[in-house]
Amino acid sequence: MANIVEGGETPDLSHAELGEIGYAIAACPLTLMAAAMQAMTLTLEALAGDKPRDPMLMDFVELRRRIAFDDYYKASAAYKSSFRSS
Repeated sequence: MANIVEGGETPDLSHAELGEIGYAIAACPLTLMAAAMQAMTLTLEALAGDKPRDPMLMDFVELRRRIAFDDYYKASAAYKSSFRSS
């Protein structure tokens, strides 16, 4: 198992290169966090500069699907207490 940390000491080899030297598994423990933090930083800069953010955003329908909003709304419909009164 290779532990890949971009910017760290282990070379960032491709899947093929890792396989050629005998690795069957590669862990990239900080990749998603680094990407998410970069996206948050860029988005905060856009917000602060009153710049468009649309190119940075996932489509709202896709966002709702990925975080299961529609499933939540279907399940919560069975409970009277889930409805807000005006």
